[in-house]
This record gives sequence, C-alpha cells and structure tokens, in this order.
Amino acid sequence: ETTARFRSRAHMVVDTEYPSPVNNGRLTAGVSDTIHAAYTDENDASDIRRDTALMIDVPTASAMEIFGEAALTDNRDTYLVRNELLYVWVQDTDQNLNPHLKDTFTCTATIVGLSSGLIKDTEFIQLTETTETSGIFISSAYTIADTITLVIGDGQLTGAANDTLFIDYKDPNDATDSFRETATLSPLATPGEPEFMENALYTDV
Repeated sequence: ETTARFRSRAHMVVDTEYPSPVNNGRLTAGVSDTIHAAYTDENDASDIRRDTALMIDVPTASAMEIFGEAALTDNRDTYLVRNELLYVWVQDTDQNLNPHLKDTFTCTATIVGLSSGLIKDTEFIQLTETTETSGIFISSAYTIADTITLVIGDGQLTGAANDTLFIDYKDPNDATDSFRETATLSPLATPGEPEFMENALYTDV
C-alpha cells in the first residue's frame, strides 16, 4: 500500500488482428513499429515520463507450393509447354509486416534449357497476402508457353519441352530462410496433317 510503485497487468502484443479493436487488452503492431508509453502525473502536469519499444522480426520457416489453377488444389511438378498457368503459394508468417495492409513480395521464376543448361527466361512473380494478417501469399496467374516471343520480365514464362522451371523464394529478413520448387515442362501432343504440294510455293494442293 505504501511502495509508490505501480504495475499494469500484462498486455499482449500481436500482429494477427485486423481490424484492431480499441481497449481490447491487446496491442496490434507490425515489424519496425514503435510502441510508446506515456505517463503524466495527475497532480503535476510537468511530471511526464515516456518509454518506447521497437517491434522486431521473429523469423519463421517458410513453405512454398506451385499450382496450375486458381483453386490451388493441384500441386504440380509438371506443366505442359503450351499455355499452361502457374500459381505460386507461399506461407511465411514473418512477412506479415503490417497487420493493417495486405503485404507483398516477389519470387523469382527461371526456366533453364535441358541441353544447354542456360537460363532462357526470368520473371519476378509478385505475391500478395490473402488477408491483412494471414501470412499466406499467392500470385496471380502466369502463362507458360512455347509460342510467345521471349521477353524477360514481360510476365509470361517462355520455354520448350523438357526445360526445367525453378521458383525461388528468399525471406528478405532472414538469409537462412529460402525455398525452391521445380517443375518440368512437358511437350503437348498435337495431331499432324500431311499434304502434298505441286509447287515450291506450297500453294497448289
């Protein structure tokens, strides 16, 4: 009764609530936010004390999968080389940086030739958090095809049959946390139709 020392009860700090209710006993904060505590003596307005604390990242292991349709139910290790769609899914809770926004980051998609071993195409795939606090991120659809002109960075993946697709994710806040998915590009069987021509211009059937 006479110590003149005062303590609060415990208040949990979380980054998984959105929206953030006022006076619910929890503080919602994201990475690099600063918590400010201020005290003013009710009997002496000049007696003011403050303290601060910086929110830092708690590293968590990531997981990644790749799919061929928007429902994200067909985990893939093979894609047809003609107009297939690629979707990338990543779970990494420490990338929920701002509990009031849907965070984003990029993965790198690379297609490597089977015979040459050379990189044929590279695209940066943007992933967006499914909700403000989920820590789960998905991409939009990216086309895989062998019928489009190769342009690096055009949002389309260009490759040939038997090439290998690599999807790489690296946590920007944790150099030890990385993930790679691979898939093979398979040829698409199409029917052939021979015709005989009577001239070199191929105009006379």
